[in-house]
Amino acid sequence: MNYFLKCLLVLFMAAITQNSVYAFDRFLNDSVTGYALHGYDPVAYFDKLQPIMGRSAFEVEWQNFFWRFENQANKERFLEAPQIYVPAFNGYGAFSIANNRLADGNPLIWALFENKLFFFHSFEMRQIWAQNPQKFYEMGKQNWPKLYKRLAR
Repeated sequence: MNYFLKCLLVLFMAAITQNSVYAFDRFLNDSVTGYALHGYDPVAYFDKLQPIMGRSAFEVEWQNFFWRFENQANKERFLEAPQIYVPAFNGYGAFSIANNRLADGNPLIWALFENKLFFFHSFEMRQIWAQNPQKFYEMGKQNWPKLYKRLAR
């Protein structure tokens, strides 16, 4: 990658981290293994519309976390544009964030909205969120910056 493209990428990533929905240094992860999203492939939610456990053969370290993918193609797509595949609110529960609370999201309880991936703490929370996702998403965007600061580094 030439110098100009690297500079553009750095500026792009800096701009995204200013967005209230994404910040790239803390993610929902498995505290034992260190795998982001508990080892689930973030690209699979968009392609296969289901959570799929990543494989060790397709693992990459990104932003100090280990990410696993179902296959090489998904790994490459993620590395080309991680901001597309990283869950909103870094994988923390979207309904909880909307209600100004931190709760771990569950990679098995999820939704896509406005081409973003959201995790939820429980099925009930996802069901309530789904009744008005735009409202809860906007509330979450307002609450996320201050909640994000409370996360341990």
